[in-house]
Parts: sequence; C-alpha cells; structure tokens
Amino acid sequence: MTATRRLFPTSEGVAGAMASALLLTLALPPFSLFPLSFLALVPIALAISGLPAGPGGRQSAAALGGLFGLGFWAWSLIWIPTVVGPRFPWAFPGYLLQLVLLSGLTACFAWGTHTLHRDARLPLGLALPLAWVGVEWLKGHFPFGLAFPWMGLGVSLSEWPTLLGIAEWVGESGVAFWLAGSAGTVAALFRCELRGRRRDLWLIAGLVALVPAAAGMVRARTLHMVDGPRVLVVCTQVPPSLRVDSLRGAEPSLGQVQEALQVAPPGPWDLILLPEGAVPLVIGEPEWDVAVESLHTAAAELGSSLAFGTVGRARNGSGDGPTNSAVLVSSGTPGVQRYDKVRLVPGMEAGVYFPGSGDRLLSATGWDYGPL
Repeated sequence: MTATRRLFPTSEGVAGAMASALLLTLALPPFSLFPLSFLALVPIALAISGLPAGPGGRQSAAALGGLFGLGFWAWSLIWIPTVVGPRFPWAFPGYLLQLVLLSGLTACFAWGTHTLHRDARLPLGLALPLAWVGVEWLKGHFPFGLAFPWMGLGVSLSEWPTLLGIAEWVGESGVAFWLAGSAGTVAALFRCELRGRRRDLWLIAGLVALVPAAAGMVRARTLHMVDGPRVLVVCTQVPPSLRVDSLRGAEPSLGQVQEALQVAPPGPWDLILLPEGAVPLVIGEPEWDVAVESLHTAAAELGSSLAFGTVGRARNGSGDGPTNSAVLVSSGTPGVQRYDKVRLVPGMEAGVYFPGSGDRLLSATGWDYGPL
C-alpha cells in the first residue's frame, strides 16, 4: 500500500497568493491601475504551476486559492461590516458567510487550474482562463439568492473602454478569459515551460495580450457615437432610521430633496436620480399623492424627470406586502412609472419585501432606463 503525501503551501506559494490578492484589488475600481488587469493573476499562477501533479498538489493548490480569495474578498467587502454593520447586526455573520463562499470558489479555481495544467497537461495559458471563467460563471449563478455577479476580472478594464472592443462579441466572460489567459501565458514564460523556445513564448504572450486590445481600438474607431442622456445625481443626508419610517421620515426626506433640487446645477437634465430611500412613503398611502404632486411640480420646473426609490405594495399567492420599488416621475406626464425589484438581497430584503414580477423599462424624455 502507498500513502498519498499531503502537501502544504510553501511560504513562496503563500506570498504568491497574497500578491495576487493585492494586485487584483489594485486592478479593479476604484484603483484601476493599468496594466495590472493582465498581470494580477501571475503570482498565483506561478505558485500553482510549481506544485507537483497528483492529489497532494491539488490539495495544496486549493489551499493557495482559498488564501488568495480570503485576502482579496476580505478587503473588497470590508464595507459590509464597516458601513452596514452598525445598522444591521446580521452584516457580520453575512460578511463571514460571503468570505467562506467566495474563498471556497477561488479554491475551486486554483484546484481546477492545477488539475487542467499539471494532470491534464494543458498549457498554463489555457488552463488558468478555463478555470477562472468557469468559477466566475458559477459565482454569478449561485443558487439560493447567493449569486454574486459583481467584480469580475473583465471589469478591471472599465477605465479603458477602447480596449474592450471584444466584449461586443464575447461578453464579459470573454474579456476575463483574455485577461486570465494573458496572465497564464506570462507565468508560463517565467517558468520557461517551452525550454529552448523562450523567444516563441514571448511572441505568444505578446499576441495573446495585444491582438484583442488592437481589435478593440480598431472597433472604437468605427463606432457611431451619439450624445447620451444628461443625468444629475442628487444625494441627501436623511438619517437611515428615518428612511424606513414612512410616518416620521417623509417630511424631512422630501424637504431635503426639494432643497437639493433648488440648488441643483442648471440643466437641462434628462434624468435626475435621487437616493434609494429618498421618499419613504408607501405607494397608495394618503401622503403619497401629495408627495408625488410636489415632485411633479419640481420636475416641471426643472424640465426633467425624477427617479427615486420608495416602497410599493404587491400581491402574490400569500397575500399582499411591500416591494422595494423604483419610481419615475416625468414632467408633463401624470402618474408614475414603477419597477419592483425582482432579485432581493438575502438577509436584508428577502423576507421583508415581496419580489417583483418581470423586468420593465422606465421611459422619459426620449430615453429608456433599465433599473437594476
């Protein structure tokens, strides 16, 4: 009988995982440091490719992936305990749950990369993006309301839209495949996998990184550009405790909205966006018509449309209940347009609000808006 030797990450491997966590953080907004989009995954790719084939190597790779995810997500989601935590105690266990789930997915990414590269003998420049994109898809389609489609690798190029021309044809997943493939190819170059063919590998790395970027720049030159809607975002300072209280919060909330609109920069504006809890009234309550009338007046004076968040009511098989709703008030158009949020946040919205039924566009001043 032979025993399978369990391998633990070396200090160099741990350093590589944490280096990638830091580089990926700096590659994504708000830092968006170029060209880290292409290089952020190189350190962990090097660490994974240096592990031996077999079960022990896969276990060690999974551990490195978990450390990488823990370092990256712990910082990226720090707003949950620091901003949400003081208002909602569930934010702390929710933060830990997110870290466990997301770090588990990055462990799967590292395990998959090792399996494809060391066991199936795929080139690192192909194994890494296959594993990364597969895990990103799973992250964005996780069941039980726990899907987390945000902060994909492709978003790291959002500050350089001319490089993103291939997204028109391959979507965000295709962009992520390109960036991860570039990182894998660079890591393979450092490992000198193709011994005696370093020049060829430099050529491959250059083509993998530059050809899609060149395609994006060429495509940008052919785009027919038109002016989009002019949007003004207005913030208020209503205490969170009042935003959920329709009895005490309506008057100060509407007062701040009206004061903010009076000092708004001159337009014309096609749309004015107000905060999610700007009007803490329930649609259909007696105070609702008065509030909407005042907002209609403000919209008419500004010659614009106002979009804000409020509470609606809906009915399903279990009765009627509140909805997290987006409402649009247009100048010269009576009534309101409304969208009820379909996918509710677990722990904060699910169980409190009823989900909406279906998507809807809100139309104003010649533009259609899709509320998220």
